[in-house]
Amino acid sequence: MGMKQRILCRAVVLGLVSTVLLTATGCAAIESVIDPVSAEPVAPGTELEPEEVVRVQVEALQAASADDLDGELLYAFASADYRAAFDGVSDYAEHFTRRPYRPLIGHIEARYHPLELDNGLARQDVTVTTEDGETRRFGFLLTRSVSEDCDGCWLIEAVRAYVD
Repeated sequence: MGMKQRILCRAVVLGLVSTVLLTATGCAAIESVIDPVSAEPVAPGTELEPEEVVRVQVEALQAASADDLDGELLYAFASADYRAAFDGVSDYAEHFTRRPYRPLIGHIEARYHPLELDNGLARQDVTVTTEDGETRRFGFLLTRSVSEDCDGCWLIEAVRAYVD
């Protein structure tokens, strides 16, 4: 698949357009279950939209196990305020290994809900399905960074686990 087709596929999928349009453009997706962002390592950047930042986080958690979690990648996309709640990279990564966030690790499917933008904040809910068939919903809140490191980048401000 060429670069233009991947960009078109990403635009179509992120727009949550019908399966008919997805089929017509040659994109491989079912409903709003999306193909991985990239096989290459990703870092925060002003070119990444909020949906892509959430996907990077969710895919890193999906590819992980409790013993093998890419804390550096997860931490890189956390805002300074969110990082301040943790004692470094390993504490941040370990946070996802505990309840109620544990179902994010190694999940088998993720369904991305429509993004909501409001006053410079973005929120996207994601429902994951675990290997046991359990579904859990999480809310990712993002804000634009105003730091020297990545001014204007979308970063994770909080992750909320919706508990039944």
